[in-house]
Amino acid sequence: MNISFYTGAAGMITQQEGMNIYSHNIANVNTVGYKEQTVQFKTLLYQTLQAETTTANGEEKPTSAQVGLGTRVASINASFTQGAQLESDNPMALCINGDGFFAVANQSGETYYTRAGDFSWVTSTDANTLLLCDPNGNTVLDTTGKAITVPAGYGETTSVSKDGIISYRDGTGNIIETGQQVGLFLAEIDGRVVSSASVTLAEGVDRLRFGDVLERFLRVLTGGAAGETGGEEHRGNRRRGAQKVQ
Repeated sequence: MNISFYTGAAGMITQQEGMNIYSHNIANVNTVGYKEQTVQFKTLLYQTLQAETTTANGEEKPTSAQVGLGTRVASINASFTQGAQLESDNPMALCINGDGFFAVANQSGETYYTRAGDFSWVTSTDANTLLLCDPNGNTVLDTTGKAITVPAGYGETTSVSKDGIISYRDGTGNIIETGQQVGLFLAEIDGRVVSSASVTLAEGVDRLRFGDVLERFLRVLTGGAAGETGGEEHRGNRRRGAQKVQ
């Protein structure tokens, strides 16, 4: 049976999967905290036509003869390189400048980790305090695992230092520190979450670099290899008003 048509079809199907991944990246270029995905391919099984053996004269054949049967998707991975830091009109938008994750908790108390820092103040149920929340209503946690809060009415005067210290300006103009610090975490080791104390915050929102994503998409579209162009890594500080790929 002629398998060349099936081998070619396998290649086209796999290439289409790659196009789907890069198209998905472009569609999420403005999604705060989105992590760019890359696709890896691998060859399918080989059909052995001739094994290493000897000829009729007893001479050894040094190599075998195998025919490949196409390709398939091996894995789809998320890239955690630093994204572009963009300005935001949201004063509580935070970007991690370096490694680490924000910690947020849902209403059931379950903790999740994210690079998306498009946060805002939400009035609590007792109306006496404001809770710092993500767009899904999950509360942002401090370094001790508690929800970050400020007194009601002071959300507009709240500021966050590059070290994550929360403070607000009272009615007399005095700067009042709340005693809370935005929690940044690196990993969970043996059930213990390791804090990312050396990482800092930045202002703005962290998103994909559109030019890099578009370049990889066009290279795949024209038959070229999807090269990796990693973003510049920054370690050591936080800035307000920015974020990245989740």
